Amino acid sequence: MNKLLLLALIVMLSGCISSGNNIVNANIPIERGNYYYFEITTPKQANIHGNFSVLSDSTNEDGKDIIVSIIGENSYEDWKNGFNVTEFYNSGQVNNGVIDANVPKGDYYVIYSNRYTTFYNKIVKTNVSIVGD
Repeated sequence: MNKLLLLALIVMLSGCISSGNNIVNANIPIERGNYYYFEITTPKQANIHGNFSVLSDSTNEDGKDIIVSIIGENSYEDWKNGFNVTEFYNSGQVNNGVIDANVPKGDYYVIYSNRYTTFYNKIVKTNVSIVGD
């Protein structure tokens, strides 16, 4: 991922990530052909819950969608290299949605993927929380 983009995301999210139930509440810029992720650790079985929507100036519907996934930490390298992996959540290619995934204790990646397009940068407005059982 572009180092400048990563630095901008770290600065932008530094005030948004907390140790409480709310994990992220931010507008995340995602360049065309790239993705953004953040890691979540659940100390016990939990529900990862949230919502997202693509903010775009594009009048083309292809410029207004994103794929959101939740995968286990051990699957990340395979996912990054284009292999199919087990997902706890997959939104499909949509412009908005509700994240709702029951997960056991473990480490997870919440991924916002724009890898499928070479034309459109996007900004994803998202809010993600963990609710324990």
